[in-house]
Amino acid sequence: MSVNTPRRAMARLERMLLDIGGRVVLFPAECEDAVRIANDGERHEPSEFVVADVPHTRCHHAAGRAWLANPTGLAIITGFALFEDDAWREWSWAVMLASGTMIEFASLKRHYFGYRLSKKQSVAFASDND
Repeated sequence: MSVNTPRRAMARLERMLLDIGGRVVLFPAECEDAVRIANDGERHEPSEFVVADVPHTRCHHAAGRAWLANPTGLAIITGFALFEDDAWREWSWAVMLASGTMIEFASLKRHYFGYRLSKKQSVAFASDND
């Protein structure tokens, strides 16, 4: 069942995320992607990870820069991640297209939920988060 308003999307997304785990979902003041994440998001639990050390508040910037450096080899995933404190937070990461290896730009999180951006969306995302 799809939702089409941010308020309904955030309520649905909160239920979906807490069903996976955690105790709270910390939505940003404006969650522009809530409808898309609630409708198109999926759980991401790849078996292989690469961890790049960047400040945790810059994950969107890091994902955008990584994609710009290799737009044919990477995809950006944006959504939420479950942190060690049992709180879901807005988060972005990249995936190597050839292997499916996740690129995490800080420490590994407990769970990930999000959707893959198209090439056009990745261009805008990288620009918006530079």
